[in-house]
Amino acid sequence: MLCQISLPCVSTPAGIFLVLRTLLNCLDCIILWNCYKIKNKNHHTFYEMMMVLILEELREKRKKLKRSTDVALHNMHSIADESIRVAEVAHNSHQILEDLDAEFESQSGLKGNDIKFLFAAVGLQLARIVIVNELTKT
Repeated sequence: MLCQISLPCVSTPAGIFLVLRTLLNCLDCIILWNCYKIKNKNHHTFYEMMMVLILEELREKRKKLKRSTDVALHNMHSIADESIRVAEVAHNSHQILEDLDAEFESQSGLKGNDIKFLFAAVGLQLARIVIVNELTKT
């Protein structure tokens, strides 16, 4: 047999909502407590269970933060290493260019004035192509 209970504090929809919300919170706590008791029988109080859940959540957040900081630190090391490499290249640019010139000379068999003549001829050919293209545009 159903029994109807009348409470004066629950006469408005807002009051009903507050009571239902409180009951749902209590039900959530009961469910969490029962699930946790089944899963882990080492903790006996609700407070201990909530602290363990909060600690587990904090551990997960700490793991995520550690992963993201490890990635950021790795990126910082990569940037620092690249900066050092670029600084060394800039510092040794004169020697690097001389080495490239020497390698070009050894690979092509061309020496000082021959290289200058080759690049002047290439430049004149490029200028000719550009001028012819401009003159023949319609």
